Amino acid sequence: MSAETDKLSLGDVVSAAGLALALVTAWLYAAGWTYAYVYFDRFRIPLLMLDIPFEHMLVYGGLVVRKNLGMALVCAALLIASLWAIAYWSSRLGRFGTSTVIVLIVVAVFALARGAGNATALSDFADQRVSDYSAYPRVRVAWGGANAPADEVAADILKSDCGRLLAVSKERLFLIRPARGASALDLDTFILSSKKAEALRIRADYGSCS
Repeated sequence: MSAETDKLSLGDVVSAAGLALALVTAWLYAAGWTYAYVYFDRFRIPLLMLDIPFEHMLVYGGLVVRKNLGMALVCAALLIASLWAIAYWSSRLGRFGTSTVIVLIVVAVFALARGAGNATALSDFADQRVSDYSAYPRVRVAWGGANAPADEVAADILKSDCGRLLAVSKERLFLIRPARGASALDLDTFILSSKKAEALRIRADYGSCS
């Protein structure tokens, strides 16, 4: 085989780069989706209610990588070594054997995305629980109209600033109401209509009421 035949064309390079970018994007989305699903499930919030944009899922996936950077580098090195080994032994493996090994590697890589997203979400939730949910500020909600939710539903979050803002979607506010010194308490999540909230005061206070 001549040297000219062995040369990669620009089209080959672009195709390979496009495939690699697509796989990395899909991996980040899988890890980010798993992270978001598991994390918000700890608060009993269905993921579909949050309307999380696609690009935010990629950010969550990047967060999974950053929080497991050492393991991510090891896995990346092993993946590159595996691909080099496949390229080296491809003539002996044949087309079917090479394709089978590549499919198994892809399945393993995406299983790793699911496992990493799940483990990171559980770890982050445990950290928040121990730290009195220090990532979420206290808020005061001004409800529009006379038909405010009953205390049996909203507790005291509409009458005080003890609610903590967990997440916001286009149509909903998600609040929790932790109690100081009761980190082991399983929390209820309050879901309010953002369209009926006239105003929302977000305080520079990340501690819970007693």
